[in-house]
Amino acid sequence: MNNPDFNELEIPLTNLAHKSVDAISKSSDPLKTLRDISQNLPTLAHALQFRNANVTELETRVQELQNLGYWPQINIIWVNGIPIDATTMDPFEYFYFFYFYPI
Repeated sequence: MNNPDFNELEIPLTNLAHKSVDAISKSSDPLKTLRDISQNLPTLAHALQFRNANVTELETRVQELQNLGYWPQINIIWVNGIPIDATTMDPFEYFYFFYFYPI
């Protein structure tokens, strides 16, 4: 029996992160799309790879955020457009925030 050559089946996964972000941001239900991609990435990687993503638009947005001081090592939670530093807040500060800034 001949073994198939699996090297021919490989698909280069270039810009998979950009294409995932593009799929999430352009979805009608971004939270559901984020959940689906994070739970089923091995299954969806093939479909995401053939997606046409506007990489320059995403890189421009990342550059804008970096100019504002938001680097990849910073964790921030956004609630209705208000940034919350996740590294310095405890549960009582979240309560204070939601009490004085009702959503």
